[in-house]
Amino acid sequence: MRNGFALTAFVLAQTLVSNSNAQDFRIETEIFQGTSNDPISENLTLFSGNLILDFMLPTDRTRFPDEIVIYISDERKFVLLDTRRRIKTELLEGQVLQLLASLQSSTIATEDNDFLFNPEFEEAYDNSSGLLTLHSEQITYEVRGKRPKEDSMLHRYYEFIGQFARLNATDPKRMPPFARLKLNAALQKYGFIPDEVRLTLVPSLADNSNPIVLKTTHNVITELSEKDEKRIASAKRYWMEFKDVSLGVFRNYEKTALLPENTEDR
Repeated sequence: MRNGFALTAFVLAQTLVSNSNAQDFRIETEIFQGTSNDPISENLTLFSGNLILDFMLPTDRTRFPDEIVIYISDERKFVLLDTRRRIKTELLEGQVLQLLASLQSSTIATEDNDFLFNPEFEEAYDNSSGLLTLHSEQITYEVRGKRPKEDSMLHRYYEFIGQFARLNATDPKRMPPFARLKLNAALQKYGFIPDEVRLTLVPSLADNSNPIVLKTTHNVITELSEKDEKRIASAKRYWMEFKDVSLGVFRNYEKTALLPENTEDR
């Protein structure tokens, strides 16, 4: 057993060797609802070599993140870690794409929520203000941002938002990713990383008086700190140590709902 664990650790270490040619950076994300100045959700995303690590930060900041997602670019694979239950699940990109297709064709999609599964937008970009808008009756995105100095960061960022948006198809607590995927395509067309994304969601046209309004802010920092490196080391260790479970067990499927009151869409 000891030799088997050592071999597993060696293989994992070889897999996680950083690519020195890649631009390492971090993105701090906060999500606010309505006019509140207190975030309802915070994430830290670290780009390190061939890895993208996303940490769901606890609001009290006194504990390690409850959930960590690792994406291995050259293997096109996700590793999901639950630090409270000490469990993990691994998904290949192909499996995520199958789940995405199943979600779009499932009986969950109805006439009432078709705007979530088959969104259609009017797209506009104002060069003078730098405002990108995607508008429909029930979903509107307003985005401002800027192009980073390093083009390699753009490539990594677009990989991140594409892969992680599709990963939302594995979690019924999150908003279906189809609207976000269209926003991602528009961002790539205009070539920038958002500083702020404002989402206005009208759950029902019959009652559009109380839309859900979310503001997401992104702070991009072009280097990793010593604390970031320690987080990465911890995530790698958890990957080796945590018990492997199915996606259904990891997500607690029987306890989830399609569209909760505080829908998140980064």
